[in-house]
Amino acid sequence: MAAYQRFVRPDQVQTPIHHYRHPSTGRQVTVISTMTVGEPAYYTHLRAVIDELTDAGAVVQAEGSRLLPYRHTTVTDAEAQLLADLRDCRDLEQRRTRELGWVGQVDGLGYPSHWKVIDLTDLQVLRLIGEQAMTEQIRRMRRQFDWPESDAGGIHRYRLSTTIYLRASTRSRRLDDNVKADPTYALLLGARTSTALDGLATTDLDTVLVWSAMHLPGIEAGLTARGYTRTGEPQWVTVAHVPTIRSALWRCLTRSRSQAPAAQG
Repeated sequence: MAAYQRFVRPDQVQTPIHHYRHPSTGRQVTVISTMTVGEPAYYTHLRAVIDELTDAGAVVQAEGSRLLPYRHTTVTDAEAQLLADLRDCRDLEQRRTRELGWVGQVDGLGYPSHWKVIDLTDLQVLRLIGEQAMTEQIRRMRRQFDWPESDAGGIHRYRLSTTIYLRASTRSRRLDDNVKADPTYALLLGARTSTALDGLATTDLDTVLVWSAMHLPGIEAGLTARGYTRTGEPQWVTVAHVPTIRSALWRCLTRSRSQAPAAQG
């Protein structure tokens, strides 16, 4: 199974680019495994690779639930409220990401009009996992990204939590396995991976798949079942340079303390 992320000392989180070829047809599929936030240079590098492949005749199929419309489908009031809350949380996530000096995947890659977005819509995701699970997801996002503007320590806590997650998930499988053990996560991961693989059947051209790195094992398994073989070595691309947990914690403690408003007496 292909590794879909790694940590390179002293501070680099990386994701891979893998190439696959069908021995009978000669068709090539390139899987661009991504993280959904990263340094601007990360997406600039990925976009250059993708553009080179499309210049040679490949088509791009990319994830992007938020980019797909669902306005022609009947939506209940409860669903509409949850979808609106999800959009608000995503907007807030993008704002906090920019405050870290990073950028989100859609903005970073640009998603030009000739790319084809093949994914579940947000409404399909909601109906797949259920309103309770979506409510919990929104609650977690608010807890992570929503804090008062007067809270000077908010961005430092976000940096610390991001540092802990990236270092832990790329250096040990335990955290990653715990996340994947969640039945809702597994259900959604499987459905979206199947959607990515189904998209390949819509064209015979060489194809670039742009999908979050967590989908790589399932995509590779699906490609293998369809007769594709991996070719060459993976190309690893640096997502971000991540501080040590100690330095992120120190920054969180010292910056929050120094920027706290004076007590009123």
